[in-house]
Amino acid sequence: YAKCGALDESNLLFSRTKNPGTAAWSAAISGNCLNGQYGIAVHLFRSMQSEHVQPNEFTYTAILTACMALGDTVSGMEIHSNLIRNGYGTNTSVLKSLITFYLRQGRYHQALKLCLALSNHDISWDTLVESFSQVDHHVGIVNLFHVIQCCGANLDYHTARLILSSCGKLGLLEEGLQAHAYMTKCGLASTACTNSYLIDMYSSCGSLRHAFDAFNYMPDKDASSWTSIVAANVENGCPETAIRLFSQMQKEKCRPTPEVFLSVLKACARTGLVNEAFRFFASMTEVYKIQPSEEHYSHMIEVLSRAGMFKEAEHFIDSVVPSESVASAWSLLCAAAKQNGNDKTVELAGDRLARLPGGC
Repeated sequence: YAKCGALDESNLLFSRTKNPGTAAWSAAISGNCLNGQYGIAVHLFRSMQSEHVQPNEFTYTAILTACMALGDTVSGMEIHSNLIRNGYGTNTSVLKSLITFYLRQGRYHQALKLCLALSNHDISWDTLVESFSQVDHHVGIVNLFHVIQCCGANLDYHTARLILSSCGKLGLLEEGLQAHAYMTKCGLASTACTNSYLIDMYSSCGSLRHAFDAFNYMPDKDASSWTSIVAANVENGCPETAIRLFSQMQKEKCRPTPEVFLSVLKACARTGLVNEAFRFFASMTEVYKIQPSEEHYSHMIEVLSRAGMFKEAEHFIDSVVPSESVASAWSLLCAAAKQNGNDKTVELAGDRLARLPGGC
């Protein structure tokens, strides 16, 4: 009845059952979960306990589903203690439900401890890493990686990239090196996409040398890998090298991405190369037919502002920047002029902004 959506009939039949056993109680709890009546499911489980009926693995997996849906951490933890007392603490199905429950409640340490009780064949490490990724729990992903290393588990490319990304976001070079070695051992470090993640990870960890090693190791460098190594040099204080690499990218007939233009324009701003910035900007729009984003316009204004060319920046906004990006452009120029003590440009930018939403 419950599986057919006839929950009232199912509950009525259960209420008329004399001395229901474990199977009947489990079916009633599961049926209510199946139909979204999680509160009733919890109530039934409490009644089952008061009747001193022993739950089984199906009871526990169903009631943990109810606790997850209700966000009831306290009840879930009580049930965890209960199932341990009843000898289900090592049951594979129950452990999987507990891991999912703790992940949903944000209790990653408990989830990780339970992972250690499962064998490689009983757990999807890719799914677990993805669960941590969805809530940006990078520490949890790195901790999971250590467990994966100990277990010698296999991973897919997506999971490998999530682990590398977490190492980079946390700036953990040693863990990043370990992850790189493990990916190589598993045959996951040979693709251009994974190598781009390696470059990004090493860049975030401040190791430009390792980023170059990953880049140079690649037999076939695609646009993504060129974009990553150019950005790595900009972010690690080597804008001249970034510009040289961008030029090399073009010589290799590799089509530049919108992201690599952002990096090279930022490099021009930091090195005061105004003419080169305009040349790159023109090639982006005219040669590669890439529509500039608000960030591209912002970087061009930064190029001019850093060079003290405020009149040229004003002209650039008036003649090139589209209406939807004008407010941010004037705000950026206003801030740059303030920093440089250019009161005239501050006044002009403030006047222009006064006609738009927001201000200087």
